[in-house]
Amino acid sequence: MNWIVIIIIVAVLLFIVLSVVVQSVNDGLDKKIELLNKKIAAKDDFSVSKQVIGPRVLSFIFAIDDINQKILYMTEKGEVVCSYSDIISVELLENGNTKSKKSTSRTVGGAIVGGVLAGGAGAIIGGLSGGSTSENMVSSLSVKILLRDIKTPYLLIPCFECTTSVGISEPIYKIGKQKADEIRDLVSIIIDKIDGKIENNKTTPVLSISDELLKLSELKMKGILTEEEFAVQKNKILNL
Repeated sequence: MNWIVIIIIVAVLLFIVLSVVVQSVNDGLDKKIELLNKKIAAKDDFSVSKQVIGPRVLSFIFAIDDINQKILYMTEKGEVVCSYSDIISVELLENGNTKSKKSTSRTVGGAIVGGVLAGGAGAIIGGLSGGSTSENMVSSLSVKILLRDIKTPYLLIPCFECTTSVGISEPIYKIGKQKADEIRDLVSIIIDKIDGKIENNKTTPVLSISDELLKLSELKMKGILTEEEFAVQKNKILNL
């Protein structure tokens, strides 16, 4: 009987100690995120429109500034800020393999070998068929954002990391997957905005130099412009 009491007491003490340790770790992680948020708030040239806070153990913040057209990725080790126009593509990597990818129309066709292209430069679904046991076990999940920057050619944002593979139905994986999807979706929206601007620029009529000179000549012939005014405007066009 005494042994049973001792075992119960030890079990209770272990539970209390573990609870205190877990709470202490969680408090420490919460403080890290709080500190990152303060750093972002202190930035004069960045106004958060939307942000994704990484899972507790990974402690990162991914944010977008739709006013200044910028994205930001911040961890304890540092930060990267870049403009929307620097984004080339966004890719979801599972166990190091491409799960999905979306590219801007500025890339060559937006195509990737081994992928299926959906509508020009749209989403690309890689060669993962799903269904086998190995494909349902995951040890890493990250978002890769390719940039037009020699110093920082890409951002690799880990959303789930584990020393041993876990099932895709496990809560710890689902949390990381949710964060990865949020980041991918935000960057995909930005890519659509970039492509929309490019398309608008393409449809905007641009007059050639010869067209401008022809219009000036017509104005001179109609007497709207004098010879001197015609010469001044002609020089301006030719010197553009």
